[in-house]
Amino acid sequence: MISERATLIRLIALCLALVPLPVAFGYSETDLATLKETGSCAGCDLSGADLYEMDLFKADLLGADLREADLTAADLTLVDLRGADLRGAVLDETNLSGANLANALLDKGALAGAVFDSERARTGLGFKDLKLGMNVMDLEQYCSIGPVLRKYTYSEAKLGSTLNQVEGTCFDNADMPFTFKFSGGGTTGVLNFLQVGLAPYTEENHRKFIDLLENKYEPARSYSAKDVEAFNMDRSRKNQSLDTLFANGQVTLSVVSRGTGLQLLLSYRTKENGERFLADKGGPAPVDLAHLPPITIDLYKLVGNYSLKGIGARGTSTNHGRIDTAYLEIDAFENELAGELAISGTGMSGRFRIIGIEKISGNRLTVQLEPVEGSIPDGRPLRMSLEFAEDGDNFTGRWTNWFRLQNAKSRRPDDFKGVRSQSFWQTAMSHNRIDMYQAYLRLHPGGIYTAVARSRITELGGTLVAPSAPTVSPDTPATITTAVDPLVGIWVRTGSDIAWTNECWLLVGQTEDGVLIGKAQDSTRKHRGNFSDEGKNIHLQDGYAFGLKEISFERQSKMNYLWSSKANPFKSLTSIDPAMTGRISIQLNEQGPDYLASKGLLCRKRQSQSPARFRRLTIAEALELTLHPDLLKDFPSPFATEGQQVASVPKATAATPATPSAATVTTQTTGAPEDASDANRR
Repeated sequence: MISERATLIRLIALCLALVPLPVAFGYSETDLATLKETGSCAGCDLSGADLYEMDLFKADLLGADLREADLTAADLTLVDLRGADLRGAVLDETNLSGANLANALLDKGALAGAVFDSERARTGLGFKDLKLGMNVMDLEQYCSIGPVLRKYTYSEAKLGSTLNQVEGTCFDNADMPFTFKFSGGGTTGVLNFLQVGLAPYTEENHRKFIDLLENKYEPARSYSAKDVEAFNMDRSRKNQSLDTLFANGQVTLSVVSRGTGLQLLLSYRTKENGERFLADKGGPAPVDLAHLPPITIDLYKLVGNYSLKGIGARGTSTNHGRIDTAYLEIDAFENELAGELAISGTGMSGRFRIIGIEKISGNRLTVQLEPVEGSIPDGRPLRMSLEFAEDGDNFTGRWTNWFRLQNAKSRRPDDFKGVRSQSFWQTAMSHNRIDMYQAYLRLHPGGIYTAVARSRITELGGTLVAPSAPTVSPDTPATITTAVDPLVGIWVRTGSDIAWTNECWLLVGQTEDGVLIGKAQDSTRKHRGNFSDEGKNIHLQDGYAFGLKEISFERQSKMNYLWSSKANPFKSLTSIDPAMTGRISIQLNEQGPDYLASKGLLCRKRQSQSPARFRRLTIAEALELTLHPDLLKDFPSPFATEGQQVASVPKATAATPATPSAATVTTQTTGAPEDASDANRR
């Protein structure tokens, strides 16, 4: 029989056996020595080690056992702690800025006392206050980075993030999207890639940023004319860009395709990534930043409303029987295109907007379209290719996949033609924007509406480029532009026959050396145009127009002129033929507007009436006219202004070439100074 004393001893021993004894963590002396000697120790046993205030900057502690280790005030900036066991570790005042803690084992709330000061990792390379080497906590002072940061804390969600990059809005500027990449993946580690969407591409913006970067960094490489051609021939290809590299690839200014326009991006990379990026581009190469090849094609020449023929049918002359009307409207602002295709009919109606440019080269354009309402059965955008005439007044086009709209069995592309429904000048007036008037000056140097375009730019608050001083030799006399002759303008004959109106239009322009040139236009219409009707537009080249009669003038006195013509395009069996010579005079009228009296018929007349009277159209009335195409070429402007005549822009010469952004002008030396023909592009 076991004594009571023995039984008590056994119970005490059993109880002691059930009480857990404290675990003794014993780090490896060899591993600790390796850490102190090399600054890294991946997979080492450092459990319970005293690492107080130790400098472990950029240490490799991948998979290390750091249980119960004292890391108080230690610097673990940029340390690789992936898969490390940090349970029970003391992390008070421990700097974990940029540390990669992916898949690390941590106690709940273990990072509450840690700090994330990226001062040691931060570089001077970056945009404004954002610098490479920052951690996500630092970035949050300036940016809102993705929805994940608003939902979770750094320790709870970021450590295991697998996102390759994140986006943000910074500095209260939503128009400048930011893209970030961190060294640890997702938002762990420190910032090692920063990209900023600066602004839509324009030549002016591009040049401004090129100059700013060139003053700060050494150029390393840029793009060629061949690169530009390849870029524009396939803008839809992903990840393509036209890059100018600085600082051995660490800083890059890129032009990329975005929808129907172009965007400027500014990127920053670490030294290693920059060198790799530069090598992928072909390595360093000589750079001439002052003469980079132009990237864009002037889209404004395509702006207009075009009526379409051949939609949905064979050939290009007639639309499908169920289509009543079809038109394509194209607009542009800077280097961005906008447009809408509208088809109206029975069972084949729809509206489609342009959402992207695939290819653009010369006068060829390929765009993507999607329905304004509804969707395409297979979800892929429609493709339309257009080839414009040199003057932009018409084009031939083709849908390459229009049959998807109705799931048609036929896979035949649909060809069609488009023709402008109004002139470019009329389109500019209907838009009434500074950039459209600037486009007219750029695309139609010497056009007869030059003076009006300049005036409209000024009225709308635009700025005209000041003309450069002309280069003359000491023996060359200064050119003086004469004042506007009172005959300059557009005149229409007053009076008419009862049923049909034989209208005679006299257009007079003045060259820069003061020579008067005239054109007489004879037209017959059922009723006289009422210029008081809002929106009235008289088409002098349509219907019953009888050509243009060229007229030269000889001044006899201030208000009297002799005129003559060498050819008569107005012969008719039912009318009195016009004369080949005659006299005209400006008559002052105290009871009303002054008028022009002509002895000798400038145009045909059904009844003899001599002298004929003409009244001058106001500028507003004259702008309502759709002028004969021959008047739009090589004819001085008939649009007189108060004071001096605003001369048309002369064609470029070898000494003064015209460029897409600045046209050649003639300087006036008397009266009001002459404005330049082109304005600053926005």
